[in-house]
Amino acid sequence: MGKYSPLRLYPTSQTGARVPMSFGDLAKLLGGKLPASQQYPTWWRDKTHNHPMNKQLQTAGLQTESVTHRADT
Repeated sequence: MGKYSPLRLYPTSQTGARVPMSFGDLAKLLGGKLPASQQYPTWWRDKTHNHPMNKQLQTAGLQTESVTHRADT
């Protein structure tokens, strides 16, 4: 099981059409800090399978809808 595999599995336990998550929620689900590159919007917009996190999201049928960066995240 890879580092980002929980992203593929987590949505199956959710009932809504959307799965809102904070950066803290993601870090907790993944069992550690998000990579430093998470601060760049392009990291979240990559719609290809080039990034392991995006591959897991796409396999689960999910995509990043919006990302809000705040100083406290």
